[in-house]
Amino acid sequence: MLGSLALTTIVLEVPFVASMFGFTPVDWSEYLVALVLAFLVIPIVEIVKAIQRSIASSKAA
Repeated sequence: MLGSLALTTIVLEVPFVASMFGFTPVDWSEYLVALVLAFLVIPIVEIVKAIQRSIASSKAA
């Protein structure tokens, strides 16, 4: 995960590399929003797993 974050940061923030990929500079506020949304996947997956466990245990009983 940290490697992906580092590579993404390099592609977005290093002007030479960003121009090779056709990216324009990203504000830190936009970058922060992207990080928050990326980390939201973890609690969403855990909630789905909890619901699935609840459904499975109710069927087993």
